[in-house]
Amino acid sequence: MRELTYDEETLWLAGLLEGEGSFCQGSGKNGKRFGNYVRVGLTMTDYDIVEKVAAAIQWTGTIYSRKPSPASPYKKPQYMIAVSGDKAIITMKRILPYMGLRRSARIREILAIAEKGMPWSKNPAFLKNIAKRENFERKIA
Repeated sequence: MRELTYDEETLWLAGLLEGEGSFCQGSGKNGKRFGNYVRVGLTMTDYDIVEKVAAAIQWTGTIYSRKPSPASPYKKPQYMIAVSGDKAIITMKRILPYMGLRRSARIREILAIAEKGMPWSKNPAFLKNIAKRENFERKIA
């Protein structure tokens, strides 16, 4: 399979996350800190696709797996990734133009909340990091 261009990869990513992804925001405990978060998540039974999504969003964390319960031996293992913070915001902005009505509305809602109410969204270092990543992604395209 040939390597996708940045635009093709964006369209592929949007289509996959439209059907299989989750977009959320909330507040909760992150490690030892309490705070607000935005997150893009994906859970699938196809490890290679989860791995490809991780590469597309420049995610370097662990791909988690969940084995099927012994009571359901016919089920496949599931593989999961979730990105939060600036990577989640960049991913949402990247795919937003290609999402359906329901997902677009949810992503816009999350981005509006993030811009208004997340303490780190007003941090100049955070905003500089977002701009740097967006410029990097444009140069790759």
